[in-house]
Amino acid sequence: HAEGWTKPPARTATDANAGATVDLLEASLDRLEAGGGALARQKGSRILRDLIDAFPRTAIGAECQFRLGRRHFNAKDYENSALEFQKLLTNYPDSPHVANAQFYGAEADYSLKKFDVAVSEFQRFLQNFPASEFAAAATFHMGTSHFNAQSYPAAIESYRSLVQQFPESEFASAALNNN
Repeated sequence: HAEGWTKPPARTATDANAGATVDLLEASLDRLEAGGGALARQKGSRILRDLIDAFPRTAIGAECQFRLGRRHFNAKDYENSALEFQKLLTNYPDSPHVANAQFYGAEADYSLKKFDVAVSEFQRFLQNFPASEFAAAATFHMGTSHFNAQSYPAAIESYRSLVQQFPESEFASAALNNN
């Protein structure tokens, strides 16, 4: 366990204020990690893991699981980010973070240059969340993943779909340049 941290006992009840509770925790972790380098980040991640274990299948557990995936993603640790987001999708399928976890998991695969996996994950995301704020980005990165996997006709189709569905998005002009 992180220094000075005692793992709380397991809980089963949900917490309606999970987001606010974890916001306070994350602010504390940010202060702990400020200037502390990799060791401090590891301690912060360990605290989140302990809370996930202590609050399984609860709103707090889901919040901590999402924040852990996001912390790895922001640190460009895409391998662990993808794993943590997949855990959220598996263990907390009713979490309000499912759409974001699915998108950022696909983005992690894209960043790892796992283009075939990324295409599948972006397709799944778009099927499940077609009206998401990230739909244009997912469509663009799906096209780019197709392109990088040398599936050029599929890349063109993704870019055309993007321009048709999201003509005002910041990704539309980039898609036109790649088409």
